[in-house]
Amino acid sequence: MRGVTRSRRMAMLALGRRWCARGLLALLLAAVAGSAVARSGASEYELKAAFLLQFADYVEWPAPVPVPMRVCVLGHDPFGGVLDELAAAGSRAVVIERPRSAEQARGCQIVYLGHRDEKALRRDLQRLGSGPVLTVGEGEPFALDGGVIAFRVEHERVRLTVNVGAAQQRELRISSRLLGIARVVGESGRGPCGYEEGGRLAAATGNCIARRPALPSWQPGGADAMVGGRRGTRCGIKDGIRQIG
Repeated sequence: MRGVTRSRRMAMLALGRRWCARGLLALLLAAVAGSAVARSGASEYELKAAFLLQFADYVEWPAPVPVPMRVCVLGHDPFGGVLDELAAAGSRAVVIERPRSAEQARGCQIVYLGHRDEKALRRDLQRLGSGPVLTVGEGEPFALDGGVIAFRVEHERVRLTVNVGAAQQRELRISSRLLGIARVVGESGRGPCGYEEGGRLAAATGNCIARRPALPSWQPGGADAMVGGRRGTRCGIKDGIRQIG
């Protein structure tokens, strides 16, 4: 692989095996509890690549996931060869694709949108349609604008924001285990901050923003976005403000 030494490649393969064995949830819990990037010795995008591949274990599509599963990178690719290396090291059959247009990415199960331009990002997010595609991007505004999962970095910790309304529109069911350690935004069909769990409406753990806050600035290509202004309605178990029963 160009630009990657043999020792570096072997380290990435070992990292992939270790992460696949540990599972996503343990890594996310580590990210919540401490600096997952620093503790693992991995770069930010090595960690994000591992998360991206493991999301499938915590998401249910309306139809059986084909084999191999298609994971696509649309726009700027920040992963280099890391995503391909981890996919090769994992136990799930995955093919990594880099389509040139959103229309070509509609058949993918997971699409990472790495756009650096806000207009292009919103355009391609719309062009992906409303089909069962797990859209993943950078910065909380990505989720607030209709993406399903957004990476954000706080104090060297990779964290997640999940838009439950966007997931529901795409007929995707997000595991309560994943929602329990993410910031949940948007509205499900049953009301703000709620999600379906075993046929009942459960409260989303963590901060839940029912509407988009005012954003003075946003760099969509950045690892994290500073979200300012007044937040919308917030609810959740951790906040202790109110719960949905």
